[in-house]
Amino acid sequence: GTIANPSATSFQGIFDGNGKRIIGLTINRSGENGVGLFGCIGTSGSVQNLILEGGGVAGKEYVGNLAGQVKGGRVESCAATGSISGVRLTGGLVGSNSSGTIENCCATGEVTGNSSVGGLVGGNTQSFVRNSFATGAVTGSSYVGGLVGSSPQSTVTACYWDKATTGQVVSAGSDAGFGKTTAEMKQMATFAGWDFASIWGIVEGQSYPYLRFSPPPFRLSVSIVGPGSVTLNPPGGVYAPGTPVTLTATPAAGARFAGWTGAGTSETVLSISLLVDAPKGVTAHFRRNYEIRTLAELQAIATSDDFDGYYTLMNDLDASGTANWNDAGTTDAVREGFRPIGTALSATPSYFRGVFDGNGKKITGLTINRPGASHAGLFALLGRGGEIRNLTLENCWVTGDTNVGALVAYNSEGTVVNC
Repeated sequence: GTIANPSATSFQGIFDGNGKRIIGLTINRSGENGVGLFGCIGTSGSVQNLILEGGGVAGKEYVGNLAGQVKGGRVESCAATGSISGVRLTGGLVGSNSSGTIENCCATGEVTGNSSVGGLVGGNTQSFVRNSFATGAVTGSSYVGGLVGSSPQSTVTACYWDKATTGQVVSAGSDAGFGKTTAEMKQMATFAGWDFASIWGIVEGQSYPYLRFSPPPFRLSVSIVGPGSVTLNPPGGVYAPGTPVTLTATPAAGARFAGWTGAGTSETVLSISLLVDAPKGVTAHFRRNYEIRTLAELQAIATSDDFDGYYTLMNDLDASGTANWNDAGTTDAVREGFRPIGTALSATPSYFRGVFDGNGKKITGLTINRPGASHAGLFALLGRGGEIRNLTLENCWVTGDTNVGALVAYNSEGTVVNC
């Protein structure tokens, strides 16, 4: 359609994009007027459910990614990301909206012009724009707005623009308060009255609103705690919605994989599969691996610098000798026995946050004799993420003041299983 004679030459039909994308559209007609995928959408014309991704459009007057001019027609549920350049009536989606309606639309591309330049619509005359937004940088000399450049006798309702990314603090037809910070533009609460059940989607705090029929690629973020690595198949980290991704954990030498957290998973197997249907984050936990075979090695955990390690008991232990143990620097008046793993004595308590796997073995005859001390037990403090499993204590004698338990004196969000 063209703007030469809108009643005769404009697009008067219905174009339903059916939720599809047109990628990389380029129109370079810098000396012409009425430039866009549609030069002019007429009174009976309607364009809906379409995404224009990338590319760029250049014209003189009435220039927009989707349409140079909407003359009495309707544009609904459309988005454009390409750059736009013109002289007058230049907009990220539509150059001029005259007696037309634009609803549930957005534009994110850079817009450059001279007069009547807007992030979404260049000029808005006796028209309606509802529930739409713009984020692309907008540059011009006169009648320049983050969303709409000029807007005589028009209604702009519940529309927003990003003040930081557009570089504009005003927009024609809207109160300045509808210009928002980037953080506000990524919060559902900003868009009062919008339909986030069937038309729009948003990832709270992470994304701008998007049309539900065409969600943006989602990022799968992987964090690693401890010595190891994670591979993704397919690789990349950013995926089309609905892509299945396999994550495989590989421990470094001397380390052991402890499990996954995040994204609704708590698996301990090396490989898991996730469906990327939204931005997701997962953490792979690796721990240094230790094998405990002697009572001395068990006691050494208490003085080690690794309360996050993965410890496995390799055989039963006879701990009856601890009845005659003394702490260094003390007399024989009180034989304190085994020193608990973890301590609450310092200003910063030391919690065991690793894994101790008893491996189905047992410890017999353990003595802890600390009548004036709090937190007496094989483990004094078990913290978040810590786990003790598959262990039996037999014929043990534990004495303390407060928080006393044979296996764990004080458990703060740790896990004890099969003990």
